[in-house]
Amino acid sequence: MKEIFLLCLILSIGFILVVAGLVHKKLLREQHAILWLIFGAGMIVLSTNSMWLDRIASLLEVQYPPALLFFIGIMVCLVLILYLTVLVSKLSGRVVRLTQEVGILKYEEDKRE
Repeated sequence: MKEIFLLCLILSIGFILVVAGLVHKKLLREQHAILWLIFGAGMIVLSTNSMWLDRIASLLEVQYPPALLFFIGIMVCLVLILYLTVLVSKLSGRVVRLTQEVGILKYEEDKRE
């Protein structure tokens, strides 16, 4: 069972390094990177402190604690995906409005000439 915790630790560290690389290359804004870094750090904490994970798993009556670790990871990812989807929807609305305003300004400029 320790191998699965080691795998989780390696994957979490790799994940944090990938996020840091994306921020360094300016492909990911710091605003969004902080969420992913917190997620990665949480996974590292749960991977290295198996007693915490065992206690949480026993409270939730989960038979295999590493399964809880993956479940928590999946749920956090779903929450982050929902947040980012809301953000994309909001920005799409702003792009539509901006496009309409530019169209109106161009129309008024052409009308003056």
